[in-house]
Amino acid sequence: MALEKPVGKPKNFYEALDAIQCFENVVNLAGYVRAPADWWVATADVKGSTKAIESGQYKGVNAAGAACITAIINAVERKDIPFVFGGDGATALIPGEAKEQVLKALAGVQQMAQQAFELELRVGLVSVASLLDAGQEVLVARYGISDHAALACFGGNGAAEAENRLKAGEALVPHDAIAAEADLTGFECRWSALPSRHGKMLSIIVQSQPQGRQRSEQVYEAIVRAIHDLVGGWENAKPVHASNLNLALAPFGGASEVRAKSHHKGGLWRLWQNLQIWISNVFFTALRVWGGNNNVVRRYVDQTVLNSDFQKFDGCLRMVLDLTEPQTERLKAYLQSQYEAGEILYGVHAANSALMTCMVFNHDTEHIHFIDGNDGGYALAAKQLKAQLKQLQPTAA
Repeated sequence: MALEKPVGKPKNFYEALDAIQCFENVVNLAGYVRAPADWWVATADVKGSTKAIESGQYKGVNAAGAACITAIINAVERKDIPFVFGGDGATALIPGEAKEQVLKALAGVQQMAQQAFELELRVGLVSVASLLDAGQEVLVARYGISDHAALACFGGNGAAEAENRLKAGEALVPHDAIAAEADLTGFECRWSALPSRHGKMLSIIVQSQPQGRQRSEQVYEAIVRAIHDLVGGWENAKPVHASNLNLALAPFGGASEVRAKSHHKGGLWRLWQNLQIWISNVFFTALRVWGGNNNVVRRYVDQTVLNSDFQKFDGCLRMVLDLTEPQTERLKAYLQSQYEAGEILYGVHAANSALMTCMVFNHDTEHIHFIDGNDGGYALAAKQLKAQLKQLQPTAA
């Protein structure tokens, strides 16, 4: 998984990359490399996610996306590969030799999403070679978010094209002959919603309008700098903070995790799993309160703050920021001005809290935390962006 760069000889091209240390630099594609032609783009997308979210299924939508990443990581035997969580889906790059294992994993998550959350999850694989043949590059970088964790960044149009092919039914998808084997070891959903400390959790997606790599980079660089200044710096606007991180202590606080991992089990089994999570959460919270400043629980909380993916770049800028009401209005006004100037397309969604879905292999260094705005987050921000894009497209005569 995209955690601490391993010591010794890299096992794949992604492990060999040096991490970009400053978020402002992730939009500069000079730090990216082309994905190998014999790798594949694994994609997943909840069909009808907007309607599902509007009916209250936002936790299930997030769980399906995060479960895809966890299952893929386990299928490739927890190797360090690039992946991005998109709220209602996910994208990952996998080596060609892992294709069959990943297809089984995707089929398993697809079944889980249907049985546990009544969601239709589209999953599939697209070869990097076929994208290159079509003139679509998949560019990859590592962005270091802590001493122990890095996030993948995608540039070029290849990853977006893979998602388009998935939605068009042109991706290599699991079929009935493939056994569904999703290992969700490490998937966790135990934290309560993260309340805003400043007023609003703003989910933001920004896409450059200008064509051409150099001009597009200039637009993204200007947008990132402006947002950084408008919100008073990333640290100030970070949605995850020790003060708003609390494990769910109410009964069935880990229900989404249990539904995902135990959808094929009976009711008594799921009840037992919920009880185990509740006991673990109570014990963890007690250690956090009374265990002193240097215990493992406090260190895990501190690292959770660092290892959160609240800002990312996958051909679009995606951020969840904790802002005051005046900051929110200024940022919206700025983005609208850049849209009207023909520089960007954008979508925003404001909520009172954020959701965190986790992949935890151990509580020391191997954990990463996926952030989305509550009540729809990225999916509803994308709805606004798509509406803007539709307005730009010429209507048929």
